[in-house]
Amino acid sequence: MELKVLVVDDEKVTLELLEHILCGAGCQVETAEKGSDALEMIQGDNYDLIISDVRMPGIGGIEVLKYAKAKNPDCLVVLCTGYATMENAIEAIKAGAYDYITKPFTVDEVLVVLRNAWERTTLVRNNGRLLDKLGEIYLELKMSRPSAEGVKDCQPPAAGSQPVIYDGRIVRGTAEPLKIEPGGGDAVAEINALAKLRKDGYITVEEFEKFKGMILGRIC
Repeated sequence: MELKVLVVDDEKVTLELLEHILCGAGCQVETAEKGSDALEMIQGDNYDLIISDVRMPGIGGIEVLKYAKAKNPDCLVVLCTGYATMENAIEAIKAGAYDYITKPFTVDEVLVVLRNAWERTTLVRNNGRLLDKLGEIYLELKMSRPSAEGVKDCQPPAAGSQPVIYDGRIVRGTAEPLKIEPGGGDAVAEINALAKLRKDGYITVEEFEKFKGMILGRIC
């Protein structure tokens, strides 16, 4: 699992155990035995996942959690403690904790948390790439839009004049529709195809935005 992980715990045995488990799962792991050291490391680097003990001398896990989320909201923080209470769990969730592990934990419990964190991080990364691609498509559409002087020589062939249906849902009109089917689950390819239809004048900008919203709604 290609995750960069920071483990924070004042108990060396726990620190070494977590490091062993995470490295065995393919993570890039760094460790800190003090909350203050963890804050310095978080300030100087970006982590996908932070696993921190709640009770430590000086700066505790809740402070590490708040600091990490303030620097990078996408960072996932898991708190672990041997003194689990409902109040602690509620406080952790309110502060933005992704999950909560009770000591003593098993290897399987850590691996479940790790797998969930990897899936969440992968989704965030993919959505970020998709949004970047959408931004590029938007710029291409904006650049390709005909100027006022060229409107007479570059009229759209069909936009606004015929019904359009996307994925079985009517977007414009009711009869003899232009049917546009989803692109097999590849969101970027699907949006590229819709962008070409918009560029060629078969759908309007408003319809393109509506289609794009449908696509994003399926994957988010």
